[in-house]
Amino acid sequence: MPPMKKTASNQTTTRSSKSASGGDVATLADGNNSASGTEQVDGEAKAQVPEELITRVLHDMFEKENTRISKDANRAVGKYLDVFIREALMRASAERGARFLEVEDLERLAPQLLLDF
Repeated sequence: MPPMKKTASNQTTTRSSKSASGGDVATLADGNNSASGTEQVDGEAKAQVPEELITRVLHDMFEKENTRISKDANRAVGKYLDVFIREALMRASAERGARFLEVEDLERLAPQLLLDF
C-alpha cells in the first residue's frame, strides 16, 4: 500500500442542509478546500477529523487539567474516529439505500454501532 499523501484538491467534505421534509440532510460533496484534514489515498480524497479538533475534544473530557496526550496517541484516536464515522455513514447509506441521509438515519443505527465498537 503506498504512503498517504496530503492534498488540497479533490477533497470530499460533508455538508448539511435541510430536506424537503424539514430534516437535516448530510451529503458528501467534492470541494477545493485548502484546510488540513484530507489525505490522498490511491487517487481518492479521504477527509479526516483535524488533529486540533481531536486534541480539543480529548482535553475537554479529561478530568485533570494537566493530563497530556502524545501526538501518536492523538493520531490513533483520530484513526479510530475516522473508521467509526465512515462505518456509520456506510451503514446508514446501506440501510436507507440512498445517497442523501437524514439525521434520523444516523440516530437509528447509533445504538448498535456503539455496541459494535
